[in-house]
This record gives sequence, C-alpha cells and structure tokens, in this order.
Amino acid sequence: MGNSSSSSSSSSSSKKKPATSKISVTVAAVAAVADGTVEGVGLVTGAEVTLTPDSCNVSLTSSLRDDQFTASSQYSDRHNATAARFNSVGWIASTTGTQHPYEYLQVNFDATMQLTSLNFTGANTGWYPSSIRRVLSYSDDGLFWRPYTGRLSTDSLGQLLPRTAAVTSVNLDPPILAQRLAINVVEMYGYASLRMELFGCQATNQVPLRAGTVVNQDIQVDTTWIPNQNPFIIDRHLIVRPGVTLTLQAGVNVVFKSAEVGIDVFGTLVTEGLTGLRTVFTSTFPVIARSSMWTGLSQKAGGKITLRYSLVRQAKHGISGNGSSVRLMNTEVHSCIAGIRLAGGAGKSPAQPILFGMSIHTNEYGIQLHGTVEAPTVYIENSKVDRNTRSGITVSKWAAVDPSTPNLDSFTYTWDSGMNAFVAGGVISSVASIPTLTDIDVVVNRSVIVLPGAQITMTGVAVNFTDDRGVIAI
Repeated sequence: MGNSSSSSSSSSSSKKKPATSKISVTVAAVAAVADGTVEGVGLVTGAEVTLTPDSCNVSLTSSLRDDQFTASSQYSDRHNATAARFNSVGWIASTTGTQHPYEYLQVNFDATMQLTSLNFTGANTGWYPSSIRRVLSYSDDGLFWRPYTGRLSTDSLGQLLPRTAAVTSVNLDPPILAQRLAINVVEMYGYASLRMELFGCQATNQVPLRAGTVVNQDIQVDTTWIPNQNPFIIDRHLIVRPGVTLTLQAGVNVVFKSAEVGIDVFGTLVTEGLTGLRTVFTSTFPVIARSSMWTGLSQKAGGKITLRYSLVRQAKHGISGNGSSVRLMNTEVHSCIAGIRLAGGAGKSPAQPILFGMSIHTNEYGIQLHGTVEAPTVYIENSKVDRNTRSGITVSKWAAVDPSTPNLDSFTYTWDSGMNAFVAGGVISSVASIPTLTDIDVVVNRSVIVLPGAQITMTGVAVNFTDDRGVIAI
C-alpha cells in the first residue's frame, strides 16, 4: 500500500461487512509557516502569516472538491475518501486495526487555513471512532509532518481526544494553521471509519510554497544544510563519504521518502540543533507513530555521528554504530523498531557520556547494546528511556553486528536517568554480567531472571515491580 491513494481508487464492494469497531483516530496537519518558528506548539506563525479574527468558524468540508480528499485505502467505492464529508455516508478503510493501525484520511485545502474546531462521528453503518489525534507540520507540501498538541499536552505522537458523544465536537485550542490535515485511525476493533466537519477560515496572508531540496547524490565534499532550503528530501540511500563532514544547522528538516533509504556515515555527520529549534530526521508518512518508514542513521567504519538537540523518528533503527564514534546529546528518538543500537562504547572509565539528556520512547526496543573487548562500557547520563514496548535497554548480540566481534560483557552506567520499558523489562541481558545500574529508577513490568553465572550490580537504584513480578535467581 502506498502512502496515499486517491479517492477515486477502487476496491471490492462485495466484502463482508466488519463488526462494530472501537476506534481512535489521529489527525496530522502540514502547516504553512515562515522560517525561524519554534517546534512543539499548536499554532505556528511567522511574519508572512496574518491570522483572521475570532469569528473564524466557517464550515469548510462541504465546500471542498472531491480531489481534495485522499486516503490510505478505502473499503468500497461507496465509502471512499470523499464520503468523509459530514453529510455523506462516511469513509471506511480497507483493513482492520490489527492488520494495519496506520490508515488515514487526508484533506488538502490548497491554501493556508486556520482551523478552529471540528465535529466527527463514524460512517452511517454504525461504526464510529472513539478518539482522535491531531498532528501539525511545518510546511504545506505534505512532506514534513508534525504532531498537533493542545495547550496542556506534550505527547510527541499528538494529543489524544476521546469521543464524548454520537457526534463529538472538538475545539482546537490553539488553532491549527495548515494547508493539509491527515486523520489516522488507531486502537480499533474492526475497520476505521470517519465523517467530519471542519470549521475555520482562510488565513489573510498566505505563505508561499517551498519546493525544498532534493538530495540525489552522495556527500563527497564538506557540506552544510541550512533551514532556508527545507525540507531536504531523500529519495535514495545517501552516503557521507570518508573524510567529508555533513553539518545540519538548527531547524533543518530531513525527510525520507522510502523505507529503503537512509544515511550511511563513513565521514562525519553533525547536527547543530538548539533548544526549541531542533534538527529533525523523519519520514514523509503522515502517521507519526509508524516505524520502519526509512532505515535510519548508520555510523560505518571510520565514520562519526554527533547529534545535538535533534529528533529522530519513524526509522527502522534510529541511530546505529560503534559507541566509540557516536555521541548523542539532548536528542529525542521515537517510533522506531530500535531507537539506538550500539556495538561497544568507551573504556571502563569513560571521560564523557555517550548518551546525555536523551529521551528514547515509544520504540519497540529503546537501546540495544553489544559489548566489545576494547570498549565494553556505554555511559548514559541524565536520560529517560520509557514506553518502549519490548525493552528499555537490551544487552545482547544482534545479527547486524560483525560476527567476528567477541560477544563479551557489556557494562551500562546510567546516572540520573529513568527507565520504564512499559511492557517488558527495564533492562534485559543475555551476556554473562548484567549491566551496572547507578542512581536511577527502574520500573519492571516482567520478572527479571538471573541466569547461572550472571550478576546484577545496583547502586542507589529504586526498582519498582508491577503486579506479581520480581527477581528470580537460578
């Protein structure tokens, strides 16, 4: 299935009707904003955008053309994307939530709109969404998406709003300034469906479209990417050549258009993000929670990766490489299969942390580590590893590591950090010595099994077990 399919695309109308579904939906928007805006707020404005008065509450959906509606799939011709208009029969996706939880409906307004509220319900078959997420993005090109959050929300995946009635009315506070809106249906039992009405008005001044910068050649000379050229569009696998440095300034947005592309670093990759103006690596897919939409950033032999105040999301493996050549500071990594994969690290008394001020969440595996003889230690400071569905930190050997590398002990020193693996354990180890944990809180949602010959060393650690979990020594 592609990223989107037009409302005129066909599918079989003879399918067996699905059972009543319990659904939540995510709304994503691509915002049209000027340079220099700050990430993480609901309404983003610049000098070129003028908002309209408080009376901006006109019904919008019914006046849109059919070709302004698209969807990731459709259940039938009758329930295509255009049927999402409130007074129509409703859009229904072609797959269930267990098959594909990332179905979405997209609306292209062809202009910068200020969206102030929406009403939503399900299709007229009786299926209905139970909640919605709203996601805001920086541009109006459908390439770079960002989550919308209200004034009281900080969720990186977007604010979740519950269905409160047969027809739910949502006040967008702050309003969304956008050219595109995408609604993702998740957490369902059955098929996604939606009817909606959007309210707002056209912004007085429009932000001109930016074509972005297509990068179709390897980085062979020292290169600096600047935010005025956003977004940087990657549609082929990119290599930073040996001896060459690629520098990304604060505010640069890099978008990957295929699950097969990423960046291999044989030279040096450096980001210069700032607080509130991060450097972002992401996919063009509008559903922020979906992983494996690009391969990730990979440090190769002789290469070096240094990220400061950056965001890496929606990759297969967010950042991978040898810990001795990777430094990550004040960076968020989420919505990946594995957030960070490191083979080895520093000496047993590292001079500086490999991971500092990190937020690693909502991946399957937060951090995967593999020890080496020369550099067995990974030092983590002032970081948070939480809501990762399989494990927070896994110390083991994985297939991507060179098989000639000895699978010896790894040691993980964590200072002033918190771990909550959400489903599995805070730390899982398959090597002889389970990592050293220092001055952290660990929430463990499954029993920790200490195998023969293994040991756990903990100093100043609070271990919180859920339900009937505990430590089993064999």
